[in-house]
Amino acid sequence: MLKIIIADLEPIQRKSIKMLLQEKYRNQVIVLETEQGQEVIDFVENNGIDLVILDNRLVGLDGLTCAKRIKEKKPYQKLIVYTMSEDRSIKEAYQAIGIVEFLIKPLRPQILIDVIGKVLAQIPETPKRKMNLKIEEILEFIDSHLNQDLTLTYVAERMNFSSYYLSKVFKKELGVNFVKYVTERKMDKAKELLKDDDIPIVNIAFDIGYPEPSYFTKVFKKVENMTPSQYRNQYSRYK
Repeated sequence: MLKIIIADLEPIQRKSIKMLLQEKYRNQVIVLETEQGQEVIDFVENNGIDLVILDNRLVGLDGLTCAKRIKEKKPYQKLIVYTMSEDRSIKEAYQAIGIVEFLIKPLRPQILIDVIGKVLAQIPETPKRKMNLKIEEILEFIDSHLNQDLTLTYVAERMNFSSYYLSKVFKKELGVNFVKYVTERKMDKAKELLKDDDIPIVNIAFDIGYPEPSYFTKVFKKVENMTPSQYRNQYSRYK
């Protein structure tokens, strides 16, 4: 399984890229997000990130500083950089440290996916990256049971693991904890359903395992920085 981190100041941009990746690669990738420059560096150092998708504008350290520090420690780290500015000197600064995949906003989805595919194809397959078949089964189980209350204990019992072992393997193989992964998958499913204006939000809450719609709204807002209604309205404006 490949690990990708999206670093961008704008939550909407991060979510858009994440959705593109999940639609294209399904359970083949784990997608992390941040707006913090230093967090990008920390993730790369501690989580074995395969690809960094980096905006030039970040909180704290800017994109160029992050890229330089990453390349100093991991010269072969794959990065894709984008920026709003068409200033040629910015592109040349990134090229000087070995980054050739450089895009200008607004990002066109198909072009971005093509560039990501090109970069991922350059990453050699290693025994470490080959997904444990049991982990793949767990992810498939989670995706097919998003309408249930997927606690660590419940999934561990269904997959014949101890809760401790499942938690440990999840963190080691995927770089995220179990609860965060399940919550994000539920929210991803919710966003897909919210695109259909005919599905009431209360029904969506039930469909992803939240019997209390108010709690679903609370979780959605915490993850997406907006309510389900706001997300639906925003999507409708951009259709």
